[in-house]
Amino acid sequence: MLIKQRTTEEAEVLKAAEEARKEKPKMKKIQKFSWADEDAKVKIYIDFAQFAEGPIQDGQVSVQFTETSCECTIIDAAGVTNLATFNKLNEKIEPAKSTFRVSSGKRVTITLKKWLETSWKDLVKVKK
Repeated sequence: MLIKQRTTEEAEVLKAAEEARKEKPKMKKIQKFSWADEDAKVKIYIDFAQFAEGPIQDGQVSVQFTETSCECTIIDAAGVTNLATFNKLNEKIEPAKSTFRVSSGKRVTITLKKWLETSWKDLVKVKK
């Protein structure tokens, strides 16, 4: 039977990896949101009341758009990364014309500019 002892260097690497795992930022899926279909756009509303106490500023919110998806990231006062991902949107959007606005202390409003002005019955495509 072969027994290998860890060198000091290996022990330090393992310890650093364990500490990095512990310090890994917490992530949480955003469960509460609402949305509204308008003629040329769709709006998504995410209220800040569901996050850790403390103000959320513009710099704590980021939104990325593609033709078929939207992803919103909000870092709350506790340092938790809250994520809302809307994959397979009901129809294509125009990412360059889609925007978001942070209403201080209230909510983030995401405006998706529709590729075609059609009526959306669902925000994302429903599996059948």
